Amino acid sequence: MKPKPEGGGGERLEARPRAGATRCPFCHEECVAEDAGGESALVCAACLSRHHRACWAEGAGCSGCRGEVALDRAQALEAAAPRAADGPGYQAALESWLKLALVYNAVLGVITLGALGPAVLARYGFQVVDGAILANLCFLLGPAVDLGALKLGFRGPWLRAFLFTAGLGLASLLTLMCCLIELNEVF
Repeated sequence: MKPKPEGGGGERLEARPRAGATRCPFCHEECVAEDAGGESALVCAACLSRHHRACWAEGAGCSGCRGEVALDRAQALEAAAPRAADGPGYQAALESWLKLALVYNAVLGVITLGALGPAVLARYGFQVVDGAILANLCFLLGPAVDLGALKLGFRGPWLRAFLFTAGLGLASLLTLMCCLIELNEVF
């Protein structure tokens, strides 16, 4: 701010409008999130004041709080937005279980096809489909326990690995036993 001489020899500061959420604190002009040229404004990481890029550079940082770290538009929106409900990692856990479901079904499919063979499998198709549905319903216990553990604060890949390995082993054993029972009835 430039001092302005006053009648009595004292100095008076020039009045300027107060910087607001949409005013650049350096030039005091309106500062939109993205101007017509496609250039986005910068936002101070400390006080979230919006600046023109040129004003940020000329002022060597934030003119409001003298902060030195600027966020671009995407970072500013992320900083201002409330945290997502996926804080504990629910989304990542579900994505992992979806991938594991493919492995689970492939292993059980190979066991069933290998034990029964295509001819017997074709004859008992509906029973195999019923078994597959039951096996997948049992599979859903793994993600349910994993998400419950995340909610309670337990983290780490060891729980997911244990649940999957134990569930796959039990399901494989039951699948093999059911196939052998069916084979004994056929022959």
